[in-house]
Amino acid sequence: MRRSVRNWLRPWPIGILMLLSGCGSNTKVMWADPRWSPEERVELTRAAEFWGVASKGQAHVELVGGPTKPAGAIPVLRITEEMANRIRWDPQVVGSDHNPGLFGGDKAILILPERILAAANLETIAAHEFGHSLGLHHVGSHVAALMSDEGPELFAPFISEACLSELDGAEFCRAVDCERGVRRCESQAQ
Repeated sequence: MRRSVRNWLRPWPIGILMLLSGCGSNTKVMWADPRWSPEERVELTRAAEFWGVASKGQAHVELVGGPTKPAGAIPVLRITEEMANRIRWDPQVVGSDHNPGLFGGDKAILILPERILAAANLETIAAHEFGHSLGLHHVGSHVAALMSDEGPELFAPFISEACLSELDGAEFCRAVDCERGVRRCESQAQ
């Protein structure tokens, strides 16, 4: 089937921006579900920008919007309790980076804002989940790190400083070709 010129050129702007910015495989394009409010989109955008600063420009999360998901973009879905129950989601989970079978089996980030407690915010949860999409795994339990597998109260301070703990930095460099190191947190005791 013949593609129109317009459809053929559609992926080029993002690809050109990635080439000009010097990033490639360390860039993830995320599509923000239209159900996010304007205030929530601001927090998602800050979470995306966090990775560019904390990684010293070695990783980029590009957040895009619009009514439909662009090809290749990872959906960032705002789910409700009813949706969580339908997919049998653990009642303790606030966010997840996995394949729930949505969007034809594509990987997706699911966040249930109603479960976010006072110790965190949407920006913190999204930054943690975006880290998974960049290839980072959990760095352990009961450790002060953005990629801790504990509650968001342990990783919230890293967002305000736009930095990574020693453990997060090591995990980032394991997952991503880390030529310049990362922005380490000065105030966090390791």
